[in-house]
Amino acid sequence: MRAVPTVEEALAELRVLAQAVGAVPGAVRLDGDVLILDNPTAMGAVTVGMMAGLAEAVLELRAREGAVVEVRGSASGVFCSGGHLGQVRASLVEGGNGERMALCMTSVLDGLAGLPQVVVAMVDGPALGGGSELLTACDAVFVGDAARIGFVHTRLGVAPGWGGAARLVRAVGPRDALALLSSAAVQGPGEAVRTGLARGDLAAGEAYLARVRSAPAAAIRAVKRQVLAAAPLVRTGAEAALFAEVWGTPEHLARLGG
Repeated sequence: MRAVPTVEEALAELRVLAQAVGAVPGAVRLDGDVLILDNPTAMGAVTVGMMAGLAEAVLELRAREGAVVEVRGSASGVFCSGGHLGQVRASLVEGGNGERMALCMTSVLDGLAGLPQVVVAMVDGPALGGGSELLTACDAVFVGDAARIGFVHTRLGVAPGWGGAARLVRAVGPRDALALLSSAAVQGPGEAVRTGLARGDLAAGEAYLARVRSAPAAAIRAVKRQVLAAAPLVRTGAEAALFAEVWGTPEHLARLGG
């Protein structure tokens, strides 16, 4: 079982992997304190290049002052529909690339969760598969009418690979986490709020962001550190190893159409 790399190590490995699998449109951008998943023509699907971009953004945000990081898609009705299936079909199922990607993205999303700022996701579109795992790395999630949240991995014959299972257990408890993971149900905004995956609608999210941005940043960062210290996340790589057991199997490839 391989160890989870640091974010810096993950960035270096993702850059190599991105070069190997080839360029696909999509980017991760920082606009002030807003982190934008910019791949609207693919419903926000995350390419390997975007994974590297997310690692770069996490490292930049880690070094910044400030109270909040807002995460959103680049267009109305778009958030993150998971990993880019075209790249998965083309190359990520080969030669251990799946486990490499999983360990790197576990590190990157753990890095996002561990930022000194409060991380707030504003979801107005699908957050599926890896997109739902990204939400588990956010401190608060708010949803619009177009939001759809689903840990749909089992539909594709796989399991979470970006550390989302452990973070989901921390968020909703083991029984509810298992129900969400095993059913692969896709929740609309109302159900996401009822199950605790989201805190409220986008208007509530804007009000929350305004309150956090208006508070002294040092105080916000202090309470974020207190929360992280009270519930540290210890990552062993076991989740990525279990993911690798079902990644690239005949069942997985059949569900991918490969």
